[in-house]
Amino acid sequence: GFALSLRVVFFLGLCVADDFTYCRFVSKILHGEPYFSTESEFRSLRWPTILPVLLSFWLFGVSEAGAVWGSLFYSLGSIVILFWVGRKLFGERVGLYAALLLAAFPGDALFATQLMPDIAISFFMGLSVLFFLKGEAASDPREATRFYGLCGLAMLGAFLCRVTAVYHFLFFACFVFSRRRLKRRAWLVFGAFGAALGLLYLFYYFKTGDLFYELALLKKIRATEESLGRIT
Repeated sequence: GFALSLRVVFFLGLCVADDFTYCRFVSKILHGEPYFSTESEFRSLRWPTILPVLLSFWLFGVSEAGAVWGSLFYSLGSIVILFWVGRKLFGERVGLYAALLLAAFPGDALFATQLMPDIAISFFMGLSVLFFLKGEAASDPREATRFYGLCGLAMLGAFLCRVTAVYHFLFFACFVFSRRRLKRRAWLVFGAFGAALGLLYLFYYFKTGDLFYELALLKKIRATEESLGRIT
């Protein structure tokens, strides 16, 4: 209740350029306009950010609150996830303290009511860590396999929010490549991520004829930034 109340009191809504960009992508889908083309941009493929807005607008109509409910869900979900991670690592008291700190953290509270990918990235990264820890703790090898696979899928969620989330894999790489964990199929952290991403890229290929459609959009925005002198 405290976390939700704090976020409602400091509700921000649509206030920066990216917010309206995501709403424009949702509008294109709802109106049946062409979506996958070279004229699009890389933000149009940030599905964990776009899909909650699409669902809300489709079910309840267009509204500012409907545009940001996904971010609010990710924010509150991250608090719950952090509690469970802290509890598994250091006990229930530490989990409660960690959850309380995140609930009151100003950056999280403010981003929770903006249509931005940052909160979603934190949610999926935290979820991946939780699944990994559950895989580590599982006594049944089949259960461990399932949690390692879910860890990889959660990482895909973070990657789809922003491709730089792939650096989070460095955290798992420190643990996965040991003889004991490889026997427990911890490599599925990477395998599930790669398989799901491969299926998504095949979907892009059938839609656009370019297997690396996302990379093409990223190159386009980089070329634009270079032409404006913002990066060299």
